[in-house]
Amino acid sequence: MKKTLLLITALFASLFLVSCGKNTLLDEHGCFESIEEAVNSASKSKKDILLFITQCPSETCDAFTQAIFASDLFKDDFSKNYTIAHIDFGESFAEKTLNAESEKISQRYSEALFSNSVMATCLSTAYIPAAYLLTSEGYYIADLNYSGDTSTAIDLKTKLDAVKEKAQNIHSHLAATKTGTVSNKMEAINWFYENISPEYIYTYVPLFYEGCNLDKKDESGYVSKFYVKYAILDAVKFAQINDIATAVASLEAAAKSGKLKGPEKQEVLYQAGAFLLQNEMGDYETIANYFEAAILANPEGEVVPQLQYVVDYLRILSSDSQDYIQE
Repeated sequence: MKKTLLLITALFASLFLVSCGKNTLLDEHGCFESIEEAVNSASKSKKDILLFITQCPSETCDAFTQAIFASDLFKDDFSKNYTIAHIDFGESFAEKTLNAESEKISQRYSEALFSNSVMATCLSTAYIPAAYLLTSEGYYIADLNYSGDTSTAIDLKTKLDAVKEKAQNIHSHLAATKTGTVSNKMEAINWFYENISPEYIYTYVPLFYEGCNLDKKDESGYVSKFYVKYAILDAVKFAQINDIATAVASLEAAAKSGKLKGPEKQEVLYQAGAFLLQNEMGDYETIANYFEAAILANPEGEVVPQLQYVVDYLRILSSDSQDYIQE
């Protein structure tokens, strides 16, 4: 249960394989192996997504999948009422990305692994097996195994029944983002910004980005805080393929975009510095400059004392390095 992921749907097999198409990535249970394909399917069926995240083979994950996928509830309830996705980060899925027989299939599994990793990151997945309920757009509704006590199909059914009212509330607010004036829509989108836990808010980045495009003049005053979520997730995607330089460049571009206010500009700049520091890229002085720019972007910000400490420490390291080189 404690296997950590650092890091963001299936219809029952025999019934729906034809409608899914020959090229759909499905596992042996008929579940979507790609969260992107699951969302594409759910957007047509308008069914919420029941997402499972595992790392098979492992004793805990194997027992979990057997208990869920071999159950009558999976066949008679879950597969009929939800779009089911099964993201697996185990060896067998990794091997599919190295398919020697077909470069095209290998590429598709590699793309699925990337989109699956992004979803796991957006959900702040810190343990497996994990189970989530998402909207048909891929937005977070509920964590169905947060306490690690979902081990049977009946447990899962109980959890799903318990979050029905929450799901209906989210669907109602999503509907409000599609109607009325731009102002009405922005207020509806802001409801998600204010009410979704920070752990899961990055699943809503497409909605926030939609808001940025709706309110190009920022009459709502929400564009900055919406856009910063998009900018950070965009950088994380590059970081996940170890392209730290592009991740940093994308954050710099966001800081210069004119869309961010002081607090949000501060956030992208210190995130850029953090990427460089964590990945040991660039000299200490260069990294210190990012944190210093973050301070200047919002001098009254709550994190300024911590940022100043980092700047001072990096400058000491930079000075020590120069002294060592001169010696």
